[in-house]
Amino acid sequence: MTFRVPTPILLGAILGVVAILVALGIWQLQRNDWKNHLVAERNARATEAPLTSEDALSTDPANLDYRRLIASGTWDYEHSFILGNRARLQTRGEQLVTPFLLTPDGPAVLVNRGWYPLAERDAVLADLSSQLDQSLAGLIRTGAGRGQQTDSGLWTALDPVAMGETLPYPVVDWLVIEGAQRQP
Repeated sequence: MTFRVPTPILLGAILGVVAILVALGIWQLQRNDWKNHLVAERNARATEAPLTSEDALSTDPANLDYRRLIASGTWDYEHSFILGNRARLQTRGEQLVTPFLLTPDGPAVLVNRGWYPLAERDAVLADLSSQLDQSLAGLIRTGAGRGQQTDSGLWTALDPVAMGETLPYPVVDWLVIEGAQRQP
């Protein structure tokens, strides 16, 4: 005995699958437009003139993401944080986060100073703490969080609010990724 699907049911199933595939294609095109708009918006923000610390402190945090910042102040190396377990190209490493005091009594902004291989921790910390430059240039990011300090003292994620609670001065709830803008 041969099983045969009636033609109307087979055609209905084929049309149903085609309709689903067309809907998924339209969804992907809409998602692509949304992503392209998001990238263009972030690029536009990143290419605007850098904010000063005064401008950044008086701007609504919702309008700070992907804006550049230039500021003068003081690095607080004594209260640096280390983000552990950050691998790059199969090399175990860490990221250093240092508070940057915008005024002597605060507020401070947490600055991601970058990644380094675990074996180079002491050399990197010594090099950074010996720098006399008291200026900051970088990209403002908002929305970080959910980090916690492990028993070994390392942090799991960059969390300005939780990290700020351990510091003796106020900390803004956004952060800066240190680095100058590339010139085209």
